[in-house]
Amino acid sequence: MAARPIAVDSPAPGVCVYVYDETPPVRVRVRTATEMADWVLFVTDPTRDESALVATTIEYRGVLYAIARREHTPSGWQYDLIPWPSGELPRRKFTLSREFFQAIEEEKKTEVQERRRSKLFSALGFLIAFLPSSIQGYISEEYDYDAVGWTKINSAVIGLLSLGLTVIYDVIVPLAAAYPAAYAGATISWPGRLLWPYLAIDSLARFGNAVAGEKPLGLLPVEIVYRVGCKIRQRASQREAEATGSRDETTNKNRVDRKGADGSDAVQHRI
Repeated sequence: MAARPIAVDSPAPGVCVYVYDETPPVRVRVRTATEMADWVLFVTDPTRDESALVATTIEYRGVLYAIARREHTPSGWQYDLIPWPSGELPRRKFTLSREFFQAIEEEKKTEVQERRRSKLFSALGFLIAFLPSSIQGYISEEYDYDAVGWTKINSAVIGLLSLGLTVIYDVIVPLAAAYPAAYAGATISWPGRLLWPYLAIDSLARFGNAVAGEKPLGLLPVEIVYRVGCKIRQRASQREAEATGSRDETTNKNRVDRKGADGSDAVQHRI
């Protein structure tokens, strides 16, 4: 390769394209700050692993090139390009242009945002498991969130905690009655004593649903209220659609009647 390029191009920040003279085998060198993971070497040696992959065709200023060499450097990645072999059909083609690298940057930004959202949902996974199953399913489809796994964890933790508190309060209350001086104020109201057993049963049902059906299930009261609300909204929408259709039908009928009346008047007027 020539020691000095005859032209240097920078189609995007962090990308440099060096154009060398017409001396083969290398005519263009591309240096990027990040790896071009989709770029595949053009390999003729069948013993190399890359020979089974579809080679990438690089287009630069209307000329087609193949990737002959890839190297990881301290500043990023370096790709040596050679003219695309004659007789070979172009394959997976990429065009070295500002638009190409801008699209890559936008894709990277989108991936970073999605990873951040996925981490956020994973961090809040324990709380999200209380939400209705349909909401959990939506989050699971849109982001990297294991709704079934978090339902199992949530229900197991809440169930064990509820069982533990139930046992503790069933022990503390009798002790408080026997030793009022030592356990003053250790009693608990009946609503509170009923809450922990209920949460244990609720968690057992949710855990069993997640294990048997591999489906998420929110806290049962939340699930019931949400589903009832959806049914009410659905019926309201249906009634509104039916009322709108009835009004449109009445309006169209009135228009037809008016047209018929106008035609009858016109006939009488001509007579």
